Amino acid sequence: MAGEAAQAAEYSQQALAQAQSSGMENLTTAGLIDIGNSYFLRGNLSEAEKNFSEALRLAQSYKGKRNEARALVSLASLRTHQSNPSEAAQLAERALTFYQQGGYRKETSQAYAILGHAYDQLGKYDAALWAFEDQLKIAQQVGDPQQTALSHEGLGVVLNHQQNYPAALAHFDEQYSITKTLGNNLVVGYSLMNRGTMLWQLGRYDEAEKGLTEALAIAANPGHEPYTELLAWIRVSKARLALSKRNLPVAMSESQTALKLAGSEFKAIAVQAGSTLGLAQSLAGQTAAGRKSCDQAVELAKTIADPLLLSHALLALAETALNADDAEIAISAAQELEGRLEMSRQHESQWRAVLIDALAQRKQSNEKKSSETSARASKILAALEAEWGPNNYKTYLARPDVQELLRRSNRTGL
Repeated sequence: MAGEAAQAAEYSQQALAQAQSSGMENLTTAGLIDIGNSYFLRGNLSEAEKNFSEALRLAQSYKGKRNEARALVSLASLRTHQSNPSEAAQLAERALTFYQQGGYRKETSQAYAILGHAYDQLGKYDAALWAFEDQLKIAQQVGDPQQTALSHEGLGVVLNHQQNYPAALAHFDEQYSITKTLGNNLVVGYSLMNRGTMLWQLGRYDEAEKGLTEALAIAANPGHEPYTELLAWIRVSKARLALSKRNLPVAMSESQTALKLAGSEFKAIAVQAGSTLGLAQSLAGQTAAGRKSCDQAVELAKTIADPLLLSHALLALAETALNADDAEIAISAAQELEGRLEMSRQHESQWRAVLIDALAQRKQSNEKKSSETSARASKILAALEAEWGPNNYKTYLARPDVQELLRRSNRTGL
């Protein structure tokens, strides 16, 4: 696929030159978008942006409304990958208005998908679900399996971010079953990565590792340029899986690989990789390095609109501080998190944050406060059984990282 993307870029360049020499403005604009998409697929966001922006300028200059909408959608999608959801939403909404008025149902579905991802990154989960549900309805009406698969992916992403892992897995299963029939390896790779990430979070490590290994083979794309963004996301998932199993050398190695792949372009990946690296370093006894990695992840997360990323980084910082016997920082980070997580209904992270708060209170000999906070953590954790079902709850509780937290709270009987 990456080789095909490079070949497509070459053909598009040739077509663009011919269109320009012939004064064919609409074809010139379309060619720029095609070239931008080829760079986008290969993870070269800066070159993709140059082409999309020039396409938008030309379309507006020559009053090509349909090409303008296409350029807007392309830029909006790019902005979600650049962790700029506010601009992504604005661009997608402009394109959506044109597509709806013109009766372009497939394009309307695509615009809803991008809008859904923008809302998701802004932490507007109910609005994101609405957008993806609308996308799914339209995709099913026009009989478009690719858009149907992408809508299931979007619904799964939002439910994952709300930490309803079983519901998210069901949508990723749907995505995978559809994408297998479409012959698009890149989309199959993302669906495998999504499924694998849900499976390990539910404690189903063997299934998760199998799926992530398959996804990695697709992302590496031997003989061609790798799919950098997918490759980095897989490395993050493998790092977090290893951390969950308390395989610290692998967690650190995979995190460092993900950070290198993320570079300065994929900030969301860098936050998750840095947080995972910091916590793994902390657990391995590298206290100073772990704290530095977590601090850097928190600072980077604060530059990004997505509240989920800051929550992820703060939770890692809180646990890292607890491991270093820095109760004050652990309490501060955990308590900053608690309200955020309750409002966003991210209960799996919430019980962890509350328990870290309780354990840090114990270190400061605040026994009454520690006991009350620990009881609240227990209540939040127990509620996951009703939300996820008893089987999923059971495999989740068996995770080594969860068991370790329960042992530290003297509550292994749960």
